[in-house]
Amino acid sequence: MSRLWVRIILFLVGATAIGLLLDWLIETDREKIENLIETCREAALRGDADGVMSQVDPAYSHAGRDFAAIRERVAEGLRQFKAEKILILDPRLALHEDDTARMDLVVRIFRPQQSPPVLDLDVSLGLAKKEKRWFIASVDEGE
Repeated sequence: MSRLWVRIILFLVGATAIGLLLDWLIETDREKIENLIETCREAALRGDADGVMSQVDPAYSHAGRDFAAIRERVAEGLRQFKAEKILILDPRLALHEDDTARMDLVVRIFRPQQSPPVLDLDVSLGLAKKEKRWFIASVDEGE
């Protein structure tokens, strides 16, 4: 009888270990999107417009601007604002079955040399998955 319990315990430990290993190895869509946002945040802190734009769908256009024009606008904004710290607050993610997602969040930018020294932006991101990679497909700023 005790051998049976040992086998059951070994089976459970092994199954748990396999489950933990798979969880560690497989990155979920939610984790991929969180990493995308973190990559953008870090690039913005460095003033790296190419780093930010590497997370944006190359087909993205906005208000009559193509990808190259948007990249220039992002570069100008990063030069102008020179953030000392950027926080992502209250992220709310909705994943959809058609490989799209919506994320609403607040971007808090600390820029002590400018007025106002703290700027909060309400942002809504449209995200799209292409070939297993997530991209920013649209950006809407709130009030």
